[in-house]
Amino acid sequence: MSLSKFYVAPNYFEALKSAKAELGEDFLIVNQRKVKVGGFLGIFGGRVMVELEVRVEDDPQPAKKSARARAGSNSSPAANSNPNPAIISKQSNEFIDPRSVYSQVRQQPEINARTDYSQSAEAVLAAQSFQPRPAPVREDNTDKLMDMMRTMQQQLDTLNSKMAKQPQPQQIIVSPPPSGASKGAIYPPNLQRVYELLYRAEFCEPLINKIMIDMQNIPEASKDDWEKLKEHLRIKLMGLFKTAPQISLNDEAEGRESVGDAPAAGKMPKLVAFVGTTGVGKTTTLAKIATNLVLRAKKKAMLLTIDTYRVAATHQISTYADIIGVPYEIIYKESDFLPCIMKHRDVDVILIDTAGRSQRNNLEVLELRKFLYPGNNIDIEIFLVISSTIKYRDMQDIIKNFGKVNFNKLIFTKTDETTTWGPILSLASEADKPIIYISNGQNVPDDIMPAEANYVVKKIIDNEDLI
Repeated sequence: MSLSKFYVAPNYFEALKSAKAELGEDFLIVNQRKVKVGGFLGIFGGRVMVELEVRVEDDPQPAKKSARARAGSNSSPAANSNPNPAIISKQSNEFIDPRSVYSQVRQQPEINARTDYSQSAEAVLAAQSFQPRPAPVREDNTDKLMDMMRTMQQQLDTLNSKMAKQPQPQQIIVSPPPSGASKGAIYPPNLQRVYELLYRAEFCEPLINKIMIDMQNIPEASKDDWEKLKEHLRIKLMGLFKTAPQISLNDEAEGRESVGDAPAAGKMPKLVAFVGTTGVGKTTTLAKIATNLVLRAKKKAMLLTIDTYRVAATHQISTYADIIGVPYEIIYKESDFLPCIMKHRDVDVILIDTAGRSQRNNLEVLELRKFLYPGNNIDIEIFLVISSTIKYRDMQDIIKNFGKVNFNKLIFTKTDETTTWGPILSLASEADKPIIYISNGQNVPDDIMPAEANYVVKKIIDNEDLI
């Protein structure tokens, strides 16, 4: 038979010490757990203590051994004084049944052990002022919690009302917000609308800053009228960048002094080269301009390509030349460039197609420069072709690295594939180079137009309806 006893102490070692003090070493640890003693409702407050559960086994072996010892020893004083008559009657030489002795001796210790355990358990429970595992009685605290929430809400309302009554100084932030925040600046309503318009158009941050400073200096009456404010904005944007007329040709012969193989005097064709990175549409743009010059302006043109890197480049330029009805030449080395120009000096314009170069490769850009500066008083006007769909930082990188070829004007392609015109205007303003053409599709020769400031600004201002 086994009995379970519980000991509660501040820690495990104190509980184990109490168990050993009462039971000695003859017990088995069954379980230990943390219990909370005292406090309100058994939840709030109180102390966390350790409850140790031990089990004691009722072992009859000591009693059995003692009985056998007393039965087998005739000369022992303890045997002569044993009050148990059953045992005394068996102290002779006749056979003693051990089962009868065991049953008679076993009964008395078992009763005594039970009595001792019950008395010890009652003493421990009486000494403790708490229940080891109390059954908590929970109350419904819903009303109390609701009262606390209402009190907190009243305090928040009072604080908000006090803050609202305090005068707030107007903040004017003239710098744009960090990247990713479209509503960082705080302006009066109409100026804020202008700011949102510029931000949606993806103007560069320095340019937004400059525009907003100027817009804050206009008359107050214009700030309150959105149409007047838009007109001020239109004028401001048009003054930020420059445009150039389309290619103009002089029909009169130009006398030019030359050196080496160049003629001493006579009419020279206008030379225009198209440079840029790969895939921006240089060859298609060249074909559009050539077609308009030949079919609409009735000028004589010739196509020349130095792009021998791409497999289909020469076939593409020859196809365009056959469709337009103009001659074309393919240049493979620098020494053939100037003789080719002299060979076709009777035309009005020579349009030069170049291979796409990475703006990150300085060697390729410098190699391109060798073709475009042949010397001998030969001037070549260079158009840098940029796709309007790339990131503004990439545009800046292209401007910086292609500056080594001293380009004169800008052409923006694929404008039909973008809804943000801010980078175009920002780049033209930063580079201080005029925009000459805007390409808005793949159709030859229709999807190209001379750059006009009103057209570009209108594309930006019209986006205010989307805000």
